[in-house]
Amino acid sequence: MDGYLTFTKYNSTWKTQRALLKQPLSASVVKTDYCSLLESKAKQYIVRCLSRPEDFLTEINKVVAETVIELTYGRLEDGRGVDYVKLNTHLADILVWGMEGFAVDLVPAYDPEVRSSFMFKKFEALYDGNDETKDADQLAKDEMELTRAGLIIFFDVQRNAQLEIDRVVGKERLPNFRDQSDLPYLHAVVLETLRWSPVVPFGTLLYSQIHLNSSDISLNPTGVPRVSTQDDTYSGYFIPKGTTVIGNAWGFSRNPQYYTNPWEFDPTRHLKQTPELDPRQYAFGYGRRICPGKELAFQQTWMMAASIIWAFDLVATEANWTSQQDQIDHFTFGLLK
Repeated sequence: MDGYLTFTKYNSTWKTQRALLKQPLSASVVKTDYCSLLESKAKQYIVRCLSRPEDFLTEINKVVAETVIELTYGRLEDGRGVDYVKLNTHLADILVWGMEGFAVDLVPAYDPEVRSSFMFKKFEALYDGNDETKDADQLAKDEMELTRAGLIIFFDVQRNAQLEIDRVVGKERLPNFRDQSDLPYLHAVVLETLRWSPVVPFGTLLYSQIHLNSSDISLNPTGVPRVSTQDDTYSGYFIPKGTTVIGNAWGFSRNPQYYTNPWEFDPTRHLKQTPELDPRQYAFGYGRRICPGKELAFQQTWMMAASIIWAFDLVATEANWTSQQDQIDHFTFGLLK
């Protein structure tokens, strides 16, 4: 795994990889060099949804993947017609499948009598033909369901964002990045979404999909724990070298020390004269392992949100309204099950 940035130890290879990513993924480059691609992809998504509205969630996952692939390789397939998006998704599934497990495997204190046996059970399930892994399309729908549910459950927020966009952008064109400074409420909605449903509630961001139980509805890329490299003491707790450490972004997002009424979805907290804590300080990881693509991710989220809210009214059917209400504070543990 040492060739894979997320898992590379802190060494010269890691430093070189991070240095190579720093400039092309910086805020200034993203806003100047990539804005036209992000705007184009948002437009493609709207067009696809108009022709195939039932693929609302599948298409948003596809558009995001296409954006990363085009920025990385400059094209979506090779000369033989191999689809890079499908190939990357398949490889990511394999990577996560090989790492996922259960909470008792990571925290044995949950059940001292249970020993780690996840991989054995997984191989056994494959041998018996009973593997319950979902396909990529269904996984994408699960991951995006909470974002859609948020806009539906808090319909007044969606309506206020629409009114702002209609006033600034109008009906004749799609939003673009030149409108960004004139859409403060939309910016606050995106920030509040990051706080209300942290991208990685536990761990460090890994770009891949996760396998969810059928009852799990969440937007959570995989979380990767850290390991302490030396003995340390924090708030009176001794942390020995080699201890697994998991950052708790969910705890930060619900801490009343940082947020007024933290359980409420309230974009106006980011519009105060003294705004409350910006969730980007923890939503994409921490320290030197912070996600290098955080600015690209945020800007694409903003562009997609602006376009979707401009183009559509997101409403719940009577049949699924109750179930979506139940998901307001539902989350998963990433790699854990």
